[in-house]
Amino acid sequence: ADRGRGDLVGVVAPSGPVDARREAVEAGIRRLEAYGFRVRTGEALWAREGVRAGARETQLADLHAMWADPEVKAIFCATGGVTAITLVDGLDYDLIAQNPKPFIGMSDITLLQAAMLRRTGLVSLHASGLADGLGSPDAELEAPYLLRLLTDPDPPGPLPDWAGEVRPV
Repeated sequence: ADRGRGDLVGVVAPSGPVDARREAVEAGIRRLEAYGFRVRTGEALWAREGVRAGARETQLADLHAMWADPEVKAIFCATGGVTAITLVDGLDYDLIAQNPKPFIGMSDITLLQAAMLRRTGLVSLHASGLADGLGSPDAELEAPYLLRLLTDPDPPGPLPDWAGEVRPV
């Protein structure tokens, strides 16, 4: 039951700015901490540069720092957005391949996940970003399954009945 307790997880913003969703992202971070994880945030998390969360170079540095640190066991994306595609050609795929770890997000984060899968074979978790997942009012729906995927080496079994349903936001 304590598997994963105390593990360090990273929270990054490799897409759109997160400042408008700050309360939800902070709620997600608090929930991660309540589950026993320690949280490290990237430098670009609260930054804004036009339609992106910080400068492209900062976003890439955040991703690379999370992958390079063996203490970071999983990487959560705060939100999606529209700019993740601009990071695809700047990712250090060798670094990612040498340090595989869960990478969690969706929306345009899917582009990063697809590029990582193609270039490194990394299988990531297509799940709600922190703001829409663990930081949302209905977080308790997704949380037990996400936590099980992150902390239990056994196969997760069937998806819950609600999985795949479009829920109103």
